[in-house]
Amino acid sequence: NVLYLNLEVFAGLGGHFEQNSQTLADVIYYAGQEKGNLGLMLTTLVCHRGNLDYLQPVPVSEDIKGIRGTEWGELANKVLEQSIYDTLVLDIGDFIPELYKLLKCCTELHMLILEDEYSRAKVLQFEQEMHLLGQEDILKKIIRKGGNA
Repeated sequence: NVLYLNLEVFAGLGGHFEQNSQTLADVIYYAGQEKGNLGLMLTTLVCHRGNLDYLQPVPVSEDIKGIRGTEWGELANKVLEQSIYDTLVLDIGDFIPELYKLLKCCTELHMLILEDEYSRAKVLQFEQEMHLLGQEDILKKIIRKGGNA
């Protein structure tokens, strides 16, 4: 069972995702309260598109910018422990404070790498920063995917 969570600041609500009254922000709040059964709550909030289970993204960009990487990691662990899901797909944006702490929690990192010069430079900068910060273990988790610019 796989659950998709979009952690981007502007995830495409109202376009790619249908707008719904309850979102990932509600799950974050509920999980932080440490009350009740998160797995049961998820069954009422999860949306479906074909075989894809997902939660509506956070609707306000400032709300997602305030959630630290460690908090995302804790939420992911709670979802895996308390729900039917054994795999989470996190679509990670670049506005997550403590991003590296979240990446350390992941078992695999799939990175789409476009072939244009600008995209290659961005990946190179990311890799150099990982080395500079002593985060080589994160680099070992990356599974590179080719793409077209």
